[in-house]
Amino acid sequence: MNNELDDMKNLWQNAPASQASMSAEQIETLLTQRSKSALQNLRTNLLIEFSVGLMLTAVLLYAAFRAESTVERFAILQVLFVLGPCFIFYFLALKNLNKGISMHQPLRPMLKESIQFWQLGLKVYFWGGVLLLPVVFMAARLWRQQTFGSGSLQFFTGSSPVIFFKALSAWALVSAVVWGLIKISYGKYVDKLKTILKEMNAVA
Repeated sequence: MNNELDDMKNLWQNAPASQASMSAEQIETLLTQRSKSALQNLRTNLLIEFSVGLMLTAVLLYAAFRAESTVERFAILQVLFVLGPCFIFYFLALKNLNKGISMHQPLRPMLKESIQFWQLGLKVYFWGGVLLLPVVFMAARLWRQQTFGSGSLQFFTGSSPVIFFKALSAWALVSAVVWGLIKISYGKYVDKLKTILKEMNAVA
């Protein structure tokens, strides 16, 4: 950490004259612009995911309404149950982002607050989704069995250890994909906010 801060200080001290001569206010303005850009990218990706979630919810509600059996309807409602906490995350995240983008408080405390929220929020978002994945698997199994019959459940064939290994492998694969998507959509912009905060501390 100390080496990183020293590197940042040296970067500013050895910068071209036009940049090195920037006042504290000009530097903060530059960092503020970079912060807003990162927050806006976070909001854009969140709104895209929120829109996809709404469309999926609408499709599932329609499917539940048109379901021909109680078992099929119950399977669909299980998936809707998993989607519920996601919308709580979307609401809290948008509230945090809008507050940050408005810049109604000084840059440093805003960055600290945003970073703390996203570090905790993404962990809860990821692990909450991962722990609820078995609910989705069981819902998919019920729906497929009800729609196509027991003979279609090839994924769940074999001895108990084989079925367990298949389920665990699927769980691990989906979890890895979800984590990768989170890092691409949100994590890299949270890292940018961390870098900006470090730069502020380095030139203070």
